[in-house]
Order: sequence, then C-alpha cells, then structure tokens
Amino acid sequence: MLSTNISVPQIDEQQKIGEYFEQLDTLIQQCQAKIKKHKNIKQALLQKMFV
Repeated sequence: MLSTNISVPQIDEQQKIGEYFEQLDTLIQQCQAKIKKHKNIKQALLQKMFV
C-alpha cells in the first residue's frame, strides 16, 4: 500500500479545476434562484386563477 503512486495535478491545474467548480456552483445557484422565482410566479397565478 505504501508503494502505491498517486498522481496529483500541478498547482496551476488544481487552481483551474477549483475555478471551474466555483463557476459550476455559481451557475447552479443562479438556476435554483430562477426555479424559485418561477415557482413563486406559478403560485401567485394559481391563486389569482381560483379567487
């Protein structure tokens, strides 16, 4: 087990990977905000429809 080599990317590559995942997190948060907004709009429209 101790003789097993583990490949680790260079620091600059690790930073690029980290930046990529940060961008993904931001995109996911933006999409979740849009979904929440649309659900609120849907709820408001349904309430107006049945009043």
